[in-house]
Amino acid sequence: MLQPKRLIAFVAALVLIVAGWVIPTPFGLIPMGLGVAVLMVAILLPSVHDIEFGFPSGVKVSATLKDREEKLRAVFERQKGDLELCANLICDDPATAAMLLEAAWVKTSSDWRGPITSGIRTYTLCIFVDRFISHMKWAQPQQRIDRQSKEVVPSSSPLATLSPHERVVVVLHEFASLSLAEIASLTGSPLAQVVESLQHAETSVARMHSGEVS
Repeated sequence: MLQPKRLIAFVAALVLIVAGWVIPTPFGLIPMGLGVAVLMVAILLPSVHDIEFGFPSGVKVSATLKDREEKLRAVFERQKGDLELCANLICDDPATAAMLLEAAWVKTSSDWRGPITSGIRTYTLCIFVDRFISHMKWAQPQQRIDRQSKEVVPSSSPLATLSPHERVVVVLHEFASLSLAEIASLTGSPLAQVVESLQHAETSVARMHSGEVS
């Protein structure tokens, strides 16, 4: 409001409104309308910067949300070295660690609603650990001992042993953090079938980890 251009526009708008007010004829509405329009365009609309309007073909992101995303990304970049160190110490495979850390950060930036503080680091690590545990349980190739050579050889990951429906349920539940009701809606399956698929998958992976043959 104190910027010279806005101050001049504000004064001009007031002059038009007052001029229209003192004209005792219907024509007085013309300068009044112009004054109100100038006031809205030059003074009020620039102040409303938190919300931007778009069309169905492309909704604009508000300036406030853009600023928040940039601040979140800046925090991540500052903490990236420390986060990568922790990720690589937890996960032996650097490529997997990088993939899980990026996924954890994407979820953090989507979920975080509080002030942008160093607490984001702890939240990101919690998400990373959760993703790492799911990866080790479901996606990491298992190992078995060959009975003839007595050598340890890799076998399929638990996910590879599941049926397509069970695999979808596990991935959406364990990695995408969807509820069973959401999975049922997404896949068009009865909730009971989704529950049964997850239970069967859990049983199968428990047998694999214990060395039993399913």
